[in-house]
Amino acid sequence: MKPVAVVTGSTSGIGLAIGERLLNDGFQLIVVGRRPAEEALSAYKQAKVDGALLRYERADLGDPDDTARLIDVLRPFTPRVLVHAAGQCPEASADDPKAARQELLELCDLHAGSALQLALGLAPAMAAGAHIILLSSTATRRVAPQQMAYAASKGALDVLCRHLAVALKPRICVNAFAPGLVRTPMSARAFGDAALLERVTTNTPLGRLASADDIAAAVLALVRMSPCFMTGEVMTVDGGNHIPW
Repeated sequence: MKPVAVVTGSTSGIGLAIGERLLNDGFQLIVVGRRPAEEALSAYKQAKVDGALLRYERADLGDPDDTARLIDVLRPFTPRVLVHAAGQCPEASADDPKAARQELLELCDLHAGSALQLALGLAPAMAAGAHIILLSSTATRRVAPQQMAYAASKGALDVLCRHLAVALKPRICVNAFAPGLVRTPMSARAFGDAALLERVTTNTPLGRLASADDIAAAVLALVRMSPCFMTGEVMTVDGGNHIPW
């Protein structure tokens, strides 16, 4: 029987690319997203994949009750892999302190809170040697005032990665990937800034910007690692852009 992978936020962007990679590698996939099923799965119908798409679960991971319902649905499938790629990156304004605080709370709950609930809720149903993979960001290491809430919420996810690695030892490996700027619908605003793109490309040793598939390839490489002797790590996937040179 094919192993099961659950990927949240897998109806577009990095999550979609990860889902496609896992399907092509022989996994049965449970797609988790907020869109209506027909709209959410249209991307997979257009993609050339050799796997058997298992099912779609519509869920609002910003809602603890809906997340609990999702966990109950997922447990019987005994997932081999859980990838938490769901996320948002709104531009914050420091001009409204109350709104900035509310945004921080909401993003921390979506990125880290739902990851905590999903990991703890699904772990008992996951077999020994399973993977939980979180999607962080290099935004935690650079300063961009309009992304302060987003960066802080991803920083919480980095801390959570290490704590979950210990909490779920030794049965489950918990790791995270931190991409830099990636061409996805969520980063569309940044790709409209020619000066920014030139600066990022120039400062990236590999000489180009990342695609969603670059991140998906790294995730698949980790999933294929058997046995896995790495846990609690936040791995940078940005073509070397983080290196001071």
